[in-house]
Amino acid sequence: MEAGNAHLQFGAVDESAFTFIDLEEDLFWGSMAQGIAFGDLSNDYRVADSDENPDGKVYTIFNSASATIDLPKHMFDDYLTYLFYAAGLRDGNYDKSSAGGITAQCASYPKLHFMFQGNWLSVEPEDYVVDISDSQDGSRCQVLIGESDLPFISMGLPMFKGYNMVFNDKDAKIGFAPTANSKK
Repeated sequence: MEAGNAHLQFGAVDESAFTFIDLEEDLFWGSMAQGIAFGDLSNDYRVADSDENPDGKVYTIFNSASATIDLPKHMFDDYLTYLFYAAGLRDGNYDKSSAGGITAQCASYPKLHFMFQGNWLSVEPEDYVVDISDSQDGSRCQVLIGESDLPFISMGLPMFKGYNMVFNDKDAKIGFAPTANSKK
């Protein structure tokens, strides 16, 4: 089945082009995030050890049913502070959107990175920032990052864009390979 650049394949996949991460043994497509970075990878940081994040890792599910990347309350404010700083927005003025995500001033938002088992997965700004101004003039944007009452990160559709993915339930792993048009 082909629609534009999208493909749906049944059967065996050539896994040599994919980077795989192992899944936790539970009922979700979940793994442990080990690090977060904004822009280039020179400013990465590890997830801090805490009661919520033992061993400097935070449980993360891959959720294709969500339009946003949702962060737990204990990470949300700090993450947005770093994100807005990397985007050149020092005031951090944003509104939580009832539709999910947040609204804020449009800016030059950075690429987002999340580390799983020593591998960085990326989210391009065009995958998580949408101009919602009436005249499409870049005055107000929706940032598809939300706050969750749940104690884990939920990686929604912004993470999936630009990747071919293999969900291997039998071997409990997910594979990622950049699409032909991707900057990842």
